[in-house]
Amino acid sequence: MTTEEKINKVFVYGTLKEGRPLDRRGIANLRCDVADATIEGSIFNFKHAGYPTIKLDGEGLVIGEVHTFPEKHMAEVVQIMDAIEGYNKHDPKKGLYNRHKIKATLKNGDVVIAWAYEYNGTVDPELRIKEGVWEPGL
Repeated sequence: MTTEEKINKVFVYGTLKEGRPLDRRGIANLRCDVADATIEGSIFNFKHAGYPTIKLDGEGLVIGEVHTFPEKHMAEVVQIMDAIEGYNKHDPKKGLYNRHKIKATLKNGDVVIAWAYEYNGTVDPELRIKEGVWEPGL
C-alpha cells in the first residue's frame, strides 16, 4: 500500500471546496464526506489569478474543508489533485505546489491526517487573509 492510499483525506481551501468551480474535476463523485476544518498556516489571495494559496507557516489558521474518499479511489484522487495543483512528483520543490501530509482539526474537534497543497513560490505578505478564509471575489 502506498502512502497516497493510506491517507484518504484532502484539505481544500479555495476553488476545490464543495460546490466551487474546480470541485467537478472528476473527484466530487468519488468523495464520501465533506467536513469543515482548519489547519495551521496562512492563506493568501492571488487577486490576479482568482484563487487563493496557502503557506504552512504556522502563523494562523486556514479555514477550509476536509474531503474524505474511499481508500480504493485515493490513487486516482491524488493523481487528479496533483495535476490540478501542478505538483511535480519527481521534484516536488519545482512544481507549482507541493503536497504535504498535515493535521486538520474538524469542526467537531477531531484531528485527522490529510493531504494539503502548499504554494512553492513566494507570496506577498500584504495579500494574507487575516480572517483565514477565502471567498470568490476577494
